[in-house]
Amino acid sequence: MALIESGFDESPANVHQLQEESSRQTVSYSGPQPASILARGAARMIDILLSYILSIAAASLAVTFFIVMSAAGNADSWLNLMNKITLPTMLFYFAGSVTYHAITEFFGGASIGKLLLQLRVIRSDQKPLSLLNTLIRNAAICIDGLFFGLIGILNMSGSPAGQRLGDRWGKTVVIKSKDVPTAQKTESGSVVLGIFVGLMFWLAFDTASFILAVY
Repeated sequence: MALIESGFDESPANVHQLQEESSRQTVSYSGPQPASILARGAARMIDILLSYILSIAAASLAVTFFIVMSAAGNADSWLNLMNKITLPTMLFYFAGSVTYHAITEFFGGASIGKLLLQLRVIRSDQKPLSLLNTLIRNAAICIDGLFFGLIGILNMSGSPAGQRLGDRWGKTVVIKSKDVPTAQKTESGSVVLGIFVGLMFWLAFDTASFILAVY
């Protein structure tokens, strides 16, 4: 048998333990139907497109800053400064992305991508989302996003709740907006406020990432 060939001890005690673990994994989630991987991927692509637009806006603000500083004789030419983008700059940019997603999901359960795809992030135990929950789930994208998202896809495929690593560590699940339990629904004003605040933080982080690269 395959279990024997793989070196598994097929004694009754071990088989029973394996069945118990499998059973626990199967019934470990009894909440709303998780969103599909395709829908979540599409939402992420929308947010990635948004990041490009924000980067252009941030670069424009940074260039304006550099031009002003150069005119005042306090900096090199802005072209030379823009060529000094470093790893710390990219880390600062990543922090902006994480902050954007964390804030939008904390306020209203959805980034712009999720809002357009009618998805929402909620706690897996049906409790109110905390900012720590959303920060953890989004910081973990640095692992879930490896190999073009393959790590996240594999974890979602093998999870009854459709959870990637970030969801498991942050105790969250992504579901359709129509399936959000009444106790966890948010007002439309909170969603809009979350997106506005999140975008402002993201733009600020992006702009600062360009500027801090040379100062």
